[in-house]
Amino acid sequence: ILLAAEPGAAFLWRARPDRSVDGLPPPDGHAGTDPVTALTLTGTGPGRALETVLGHLVEDDRPALAEAATALVHQGEGFVRALTGRNGEALVARGAIHGLHAVVRVRRIVSRETEGRTDGAPAKGQEEGLAEVLPLPSWTTGPDGLVRWCNPAYRAATMAREDEALIGRPPRIEQGTEDRWRVVRAGLPGGRAGAAWFALPAEMPGGPAPTVSAEALGATLDRLPTAAAWFGPDRRLRFANQAFRTFFRLEADWLDEAPSDSELIDHLRDSRQLAEQSDFQEWKRATLEAIGPRTGTHSDTWHLPDGRHVRMTALPHPQGGTLLLFDNLTAMVELESSLNSVVKTQRTTLDNLHEAVATFGSDGRLKLHNQAFARVWRLGADQLAGEPHFNRIVAHCRTVFDHVDEWARIGEQITAVTGERRAHSARIERADGTVLDYATIPLPDGGTLLTFLDVSDTVRIERALRDRNEALVAADRLKSEFVSNVSYQLRTPLNTIIGFAEMMVGGMAGRITGKQKAYSRNILTAANDLKDLIGDILDLAMIEAGTLELELGPVAPDELLEAAQAFARARTEGQDVTLVLERPAELATIVADGRRLAQVLANLVSNAAHFARPGDTITIGAEDAGAGLKLFVADTGPGILPEHQARVFDRFEARGAAGRETGSRRGAGLGLALVKSFIELHGGWVTLQSAPGAGTRVECYVPRHVEVPAVAESAEA
Repeated sequence: ILLAAEPGAAFLWRARPDRSVDGLPPPDGHAGTDPVTALTLTGTGPGRALETVLGHLVEDDRPALAEAATALVHQGEGFVRALTGRNGEALVARGAIHGLHAVVRVRRIVSRETEGRTDGAPAKGQEEGLAEVLPLPSWTTGPDGLVRWCNPAYRAATMAREDEALIGRPPRIEQGTEDRWRVVRAGLPGGRAGAAWFALPAEMPGGPAPTVSAEALGATLDRLPTAAAWFGPDRRLRFANQAFRTFFRLEADWLDEAPSDSELIDHLRDSRQLAEQSDFQEWKRATLEAIGPRTGTHSDTWHLPDGRHVRMTALPHPQGGTLLLFDNLTAMVELESSLNSVVKTQRTTLDNLHEAVATFGSDGRLKLHNQAFARVWRLGADQLAGEPHFNRIVAHCRTVFDHVDEWARIGEQITAVTGERRAHSARIERADGTVLDYATIPLPDGGTLLTFLDVSDTVRIERALRDRNEALVAADRLKSEFVSNVSYQLRTPLNTIIGFAEMMVGGMAGRITGKQKAYSRNILTAANDLKDLIGDILDLAMIEAGTLELELGPVAPDELLEAAQAFARARTEGQDVTLVLERPAELATIVADGRRLAQVLANLVSNAAHFARPGDTITIGAEDAGAGLKLFVADTGPGILPEHQARVFDRFEARGAAGRETGSRRGAGLGLALVKSFIELHGGWVTLQSAPGAGTRVECYVPRHVEVPAVAESAEA
């Protein structure tokens, strides 16, 4: 229906930008009537209808229309063609893209004088058909001097609105515009008083392009944000838009006086809107020469006192004289300055990074690098110049790192064409011993950031520390094995000493004097102390070796406390020390290694008795603590110095009590270490509270049920 809405023939093709068919394919649809014979094309196939229309054209117009239609269908190039039928009828063909279709319409040229006539009078001829498609303004007038016909170029030249009526009105270009237009007049045949007019710019006789009026050009310039001023051939101001008046803060009354370009420069200087010049007159002369009537374009940059940067452009005006345009470049200059500052800052930052940095584009070429990159890979300026490809850089770097697979992995990250790219990092070691950590990071623009960090010193220190730690662990293991072996070897002679000492004290070896018996008792006491020490050393050795097993079973806390109290009486015999036992009425049975817990209390009591002073009190106790049992030993002795408290549970740490002299007798420093180890093997913990002169309290928390009765874990070195 739409195709048949206008007179003439209309043909429709689906657009074929892929050029899948060479030449002009048959139309996909058609409608209307043959513009030459006025016969309907309905019922005729599209291809046949097109052949009918082409067959009614003169021989020269047939290939021209076919070629234009082919370009429209395949390339989307619109066209307007003046055609002639074989009977001399004037035709016009228009081709355009509408949505996804190419449409060609062929119709007769019908003037407003003949449109709708039924008397069979012919329409306008080829001349008017040619004028219809020409880009030059053309029109005809009747005897009354009013426009009877005009072409689209006339409407565009007069800047008429689409809905504005031009027929029946005086010609716009003719009225008072002959000083700006070159008008050509010609009479029309047929006895009518009329003419066909072709308007061309006065300074371009015979020129091919239409020119708008000065008023239209001024109206356009007045809407621009760019400051514009037109100085005529006499160098006086003809026009200045609003932006020009605002830009230079010029009064409208002064501009209405049509000042010259020289007066404008003087006025701007007087109002301090021009930068000071060392030789103002010479600068003014050069500027006036540059902006005078000309045929070419001149551009210059002015730096105004208020900080603005202005680009002044002088170009010839269509009506003569010079058109001056002033563009405010301040924002662009400030942006460029900020950009340069940021780039300089980034460059300085990159060059001072210890990390080697390089950026590669999506094409695999080097876009940016810092000095560290050239230094790490020993690359010269000539090897990095001209945006070399990654493969070329690799060829230079392989002299120090010839690992093909690793370079291939890095290259895949840089030149990957897949949609998903991920960051990658790894460590490489070069032939010269340098160790580098590298990383590839995808960038939003498709490029890749490649970084190298020299970690050679860190790796060397790490390796040295690891070797030293392994040596220390080996030495500690050897020490423990030595101590264990020696301790086992000492037990046999020690048992012999203890046995003979007991025989001498008991009189089994015969009668001895009182002094000899006292000596024998001292020997027996020292031997038993040595036996306990060897036992402690063996226990620690087994704990470190991870071979100490807890012998779990039901343990009654009351029995532990009574045994500890009995041990304390024997240990403090002869000392002026008070023993106190604290416990609630009932204590629930726990599952633990009773022998090791008794050893814990004995070691705590021995440590308290060792530093007890005459009149001091030693308290042994226990109490329920939630899901476990808390055992404690407290004394009113001298206490422990704060600087020693953090290390009292370490092996072989025998720190003297507060106030004790350095030369006082010390223990081996194993008792508290064993206390901590035994309690932790039960899954518990030990706390210490002490202050110089206020005594010491050690609390041991033991779970009511030990979950892991297996082999104990080896102690940390």
